Order: sequence, then structure tokens, then C-alpha cells
Amino acid sequence: MKRSILKLKYSLAVFINLKNSFLMMVVLSSFCFAQVTTVEKRNGIVTYRSSQNIYVKFESAEGIKEGDSLFINVSKILRPAVIVKYLSSQSCAGEDIYDGKIKPGDTLYAFIKKNIHVKKNADEEIKSDTVKSESTKAALLKDTFKEGEQYTAKKYSGRLSVYSYSSLSNLEGMQDYQQWRYSLSFNSEDIFGSGISFSNYSVFYYKADQWSDVASNPFQNLRVYNLKLSYKFNDNSEATLGRFIGRHFSSIGPVDGIQYEKPFGNFSFGIVAGSRPDLSNMGLNAKLFEVGGVISRTDSSGQGFMENSVALFQQTNNFKIDRRFLYFQHTNSLIQDFNVFVSSEFDLYKKERGIQKNDFSLTGLYVSARYNFSREFSLSLSYDARKNVVYYETYKSFIDSLIDNEMRQGLRASAYIRPFNMMFIGLNAGYSFVKGDVKPSSNFGGYLVYSQLPFICTSLNLNYNRFLSNYTDGSTWGIFTSKNLFGGVTDITLGYKNNLYSFSFNGDNLRQNIFSVEVSNNIWRSLFLSISYEGTFEKVRSYTRFFTGISSRF
Repeated sequence: MKRSILKLKYSLAVFINLKNSFLMMVVLSSFCFAQVTTVEKRNGIVTYRSSQNIYVKFESAEGIKEGDSLFINVSKILRPAVIVKYLSSQSCAGEDIYDGKIKPGDTLYAFIKKNIHVKKNADEEIKSDTVKSESTKAALLKDTFKEGEQYTAKKYSGRLSVYSYSSLSNLEGMQDYQQWRYSLSFNSEDIFGSGISFSNYSVFYYKADQWSDVASNPFQNLRVYNLKLSYKFNDNSEATLGRFIGRHFSSIGPVDGIQYEKPFGNFSFGIVAGSRPDLSNMGLNAKLFEVGGVISRTDSSGQGFMENSVALFQQTNNFKIDRRFLYFQHTNSLIQDFNVFVSSEFDLYKKERGIQKNDFSLTGLYVSARYNFSREFSLSLSYDARKNVVYYETYKSFIDSLIDNEMRQGLRASAYIRPFNMMFIGLNAGYSFVKGDVKPSSNFGGYLVYSQLPFICTSLNLNYNRFLSNYTDGSTWGIFTSKNLFGGVTDITLGYKNNLYSFSFNGDNLRQNIFSVEVSNNIWRSLFLSISYEGTFEKVRSYTRFFTGISSRF
């Protein structure tokens, strides 16, 4: 009995010591954060990142608008990090514009634009290299504003970047190569108060040893993903001309043509006419003519928001019906802390053995829901079902092989947990199948991020993923650590990743050890340089990749 009591006392003492040690580590970690005091600043936490968007949670997203920038603090310098695309009452999602370095657990800042007035020469009191946003500058000047003089925020932004990617291998017969990539993005709103806006995103790429071919026809390596002019009329209706992706029908991809939208109370009506980009080179192809219309309705309750839209499209090839379909999209955040997104497509046309028929069949369905139980815990679920999209004229040479395609279905769940201010845990699992599969595909895994380790002030990221499918079983795990140096001017990241694959069709196993180093440097104001190395080592083969990039924001 005495021995049991002693064991219990010992266990309690160990637990208390561990708890105190952990709490001390949390306290020490807090000293690693730089403190920035600004006016009208709102903090948000990155909860999740997908291949396309970054999701950020705020206490309230009121005042944040689509197209606003969210900023990340690097040694008291606020750098643009995310462009907001989607909003709910307490969160938003948008595009990563900070070179892919944002991770779950990072803190981002929103600055709410207001109509403010400024004293003369107040701009001179703020150094432009400490604040990268005019809206942020306006917030910092709030206490010096007075009536009679208005401060005007910058209405344009852009980014120019040049990247070099080199790949080397010791495998006989595999050719080493270097690829160059240039990209330009630019956005300007309400140019000279005219109501006209312009935006562009273009990429030019080529392999170094193919430059002679590229020089003779440079347009074959140019990809224009967005190039549009928009004009807002006095009644809030808007016309768009060029290449664009519609907000209410994003699933059809870019459109080369014209769009007109007109609001009527809670409703909005739009028409679109133009063509699809050429499938081979993203160039103009008037033979791929398409036309459609969209009706949407927006409702709100308190800080909640709901939008429903229905679109009808007909796409052609050489002006013959290629596809006709109905698209539905639903966004809902009426219930506090609960967000739902639904999109679906129904094909209305088919052609079998040369005979045209009307049809109504489900081609795709996507449903996602996220509930934020608290600041420390949120849960997300999604369901995805999709068949191959059939374009009857484009694919007519092998259309018979596409008529009876099965629907792929998948279910995915993820959880975000924040037990302490500096610790973030993510868990995820997925399951997908197609009728006739010998074995469904599944995966599960997670990550743990400790944003600032005590004393050394570095971040630590541990991740693991396990996957199984018809043809391969495997697992991957990795560890990454990053450190801010020289007062925030330089970031360095070291990483190791281990991949293990087992192939069912031949019984072989493949193990890969991957080492990586990345260094990024803020050369001057908005000019950034990044250099990285990644080496993949197998039992016999090895692959080496070098990545160098320089970018400037304006």
C-alpha cells in the first residue's frame, strides 16, 4: 500500500514538473514574437491551406472586403500575404501571394479601410519601408487626421518575378535541364476615378536548351490566364471584357469574351458570351464559342451571409454543340461559426451514335462544411463526386470510350486544434472510390506546428501521411524548421522528408530520402530573392533540383 502511494506521489510530481516545464516553454516562446502596435489592426490565424486557397479565422471579419490584402509581420515589416476572395462572418479565404511560405498557425493582419482625413505632411512621419500598404498607413495616421484634407489609398498593385528551375540526375538516359519562368500580375481599380478597372496575370516559360525554337515563335510559350477590363456604371451594374473567370461560374474556367452583370435588389443577373481558350496553348479560338447566363440571390442576417446562383451554359466546337449544362452554387454562413459551400453540375445534352438527345444527369457535386467550435478547435467535412466531362465534338474521335464513365466519389475530413498559442495540430483523412475498384483509395495523416521554440526562436513543423490505393501503398513523413535572421531580412528553412512506396503490380518497394534548404532574403523594400536546394536520394538513383527566384511587388 505504501509503495502504491509512493508511486502515485511520484507520478503526480513528474506530471506537475512536466506541466510546469511546458508552461514555461510556452511563456519563453512568447518572447520570440515581435510586437507591432498599429491602429485598426485585426489579427487572424491561418487555420488551413489547400492547393488553391489559404483559410484565415478572425474574431470578426466585418469590414474585410473581397480583394483586400492580408499582411504578415516579418521583423516589424508588414508584407502582403493573401488576397481575399471569399468571406464569411468570422473567416475568409484567398490566394497566397507570399511565395507559398504561409502555414497553419501563422498570424495575419487585416487593416480596415475608412474615410479618414490627414494633416499636411503627415506622410513624411512614416517610413515607407516599414509599412507595405497604403491602407495600413492610413490606419497609422488616424490620430493626426483632421477635416479638410483626405488621404487617398493606392488603387493598384502588381508583382513581377523571374524564376529558374534546374534538374540534375545521375540516371543514365535522363536529360538534365534548366527552365526559366517569368510572371507578371497587375491589378488597378477605378483608374483616375473613371470606374474602369484592369487586371492581368501572364506567364512566359521555356527550357534553356530550346530557346532558339522559342525565339522564332515566343507566343507558343506565353500563357495569359487573366486579361480583362471592367467598367462599373452609376447604377452598380458592371461590364467586363477580355479573358476572365466568373465568380458565379468558376468551374467552366477562363472565358474570352464579354460579361454584363446587373443587380436588382437582392438579385443579380448576368450574361456571358465568348469562347474557351484553345486546349493546346491557351490561345484564342473563336471556334470554341460559348454563351450562358447566371441568376444569383444574396441574403443576410446579422453578420451571416447566403448566396445562391444558377447558371446555364452552352459550349460549342466549330459552332456545333459540344456541351450544355446547368451549374448551381451555394454559399452559406448564416449560422455563426458554421460555413457551407455547395456546387453541382448537371449535363443537359448528349449525343450517341450521331443522335442528339436532351439529358439531365449529374456530372459533379461538391459539398464542404466547416464548424468553428472555438478559437482552439474547428472541424471540416467535404464530399466530392464527379464523372469525366464529355465534350461531344472535341472528343468525337474516341467518344464511345467516354459515354459510360463511372463517377468517382470521395469523402474528406479534417480537424484543426490549437492547444496553446504557439502550438497547432491538424488531422486529416480521405476516402475515395470508383465502381469496379479492386481497392478504394484512402489516406490519413496530420501535422504539428510549434511556431516559436524557446531560446532559439525557430519554428518546427512535423507532418505524416499514409495512403493506400489500387496500385500503391505508401507513407511519407517530414520535419522542417525555419529561422528568421538578421532582423527579419533573411529566412532560412531546413527540411527532411522520407517517402516509402510499395507497388502492387510488381511487388517492388521504393524508399526516398529528401533533404532541402531554402534561403529567402528581402533585398530592398519589396524586392525579394529566394534560393533553394532539394536532393532526392534512392538506393541507386539520385535527383537534384535547384530553384532561384527574384520577385518585386509594387
